[in-house]
This record gives sequence, C-alpha cells and structure tokens, in this order.
Amino acid sequence: MEYNRDPNLAVTHASNEPSCFVGLIFSFYLLLVLVLVFLTLPGDLFYRLSEINTEGTSGYWRLIAPQKIIINAFSTTPFGVPFGQVENFVTSLGLVHGNTIGSSIDNGMALLIFYFGVFGVGFLIYILFQIVKFTLLGNYKKLMFWVYAFMSLQFTGGVFLPEFTLLLVFLIYSYRLTNLNVIGDK
Repeated sequence: MEYNRDPNLAVTHASNEPSCFVGLIFSFYLLLVLVLVFLTLPGDLFYRLSEINTEGTSGYWRLIAPQKIIINAFSTTPFGVPFGQVENFVTSLGLVHGNTIGSSIDNGMALLIFYFGVFGVGFLIYILFQIVKFTLLGNYKKLMFWVYAFMSLQFTGGVFLPEFTLLLVFLIYSYRLTNLNVIGDK
C-alpha cells in the first residue's frame, strides 16, 4: 500500500470525514448553550452552584450527603449494609434534607456502594474500565451502552425499582439488535 506524503491532501481528507463535522457541530452547540446560560442566568446559576455546600438543600443531599453516608457505611460495614436498613442507617447520621432529617439515598452509585460495599466499588470500577477500554478501541456502539449504564446511576436512587430495570432491559435489547445488524448500519 502506497502512502501519499502531501500534507494538504491529509488535511483535506480529515476535514471531509462526517465524524469531524458532527464533533464540530456538537462542540459549537455546547459552547453556545454555555454562553447563553452564563449570560442569562448568572445570579441563579451561581446560587444553585453554591447551594451544594449548604446542608439541607437538594444539591447537598444528592452530591455531598451520599459521600458522608458512604464513608460512615464503610467504617462500620465494608461489605455492605443489609437490605432494608437504609432508612435506619441514614436517619441515625442526622443529615438534614429540606426541613427534616434525611432517610434515603437519592444517588444510584452511592446506593450500590452502600448495599454492596467493596463489591459495589468493584462493579463501578469495572464499568469505568469498560468505558475507557471501548473509548480507546473506538468501539462507540459498546461505549454508549457502558456510558448509559454509568450515567443512569448518577441521576436516580431507584436502581432497584422495576422502572429502572425496564429501561435497562430496553437498552440491552436495542444494543443486541444493533450488534446483530437488525437495526443500524449494515
């Protein structure tokens, strides 16, 4: 196979790739959204970001409180707290959620670590390893599956609910269909 050494041809070829245009358009829209957010909502935005450190706020409960709960859970039971004990355990810590003492964990990753301890941490490390592996291999179909699995844990505390399981089953089913070339490019 003969390679062309003309640098202008290489630049022209790379810029004509569809993925290059998609990435450029995505980056432009992301930058546009960020600029609009910072120009239109500076007071509200900075208030919402600063509330993360204020005990009793929603941001604190979803981001900071799970860390405190996990640290306490690891110090007492490193292999996980028995199922059904989340309310008793969290209430005993006395963390404020709104106007009352909190009694739940609203973060799926924290919930997995809480119930499964070091095995939950191992599972999350495995997911992150899969994300890095498929990113480096350039296999974006498999990457999207693992990114969804990881990101869905960020935004829900209901990882044991039937609704979460149903969405995950739909994802796995559509993932398998695309790998069988029933759907998607052939």
